[in-house]
Amino acid sequence: MKTQSGFTLIEMVAVIIILA
Repeated sequence: MKTQSGFTLIEMVAVIIILA
């Protein structure tokens, strides 16, 4: 599953972890 921005759910979670 991909979002409109082209990021997968796993990639979004990875970004959240990096920013957190």
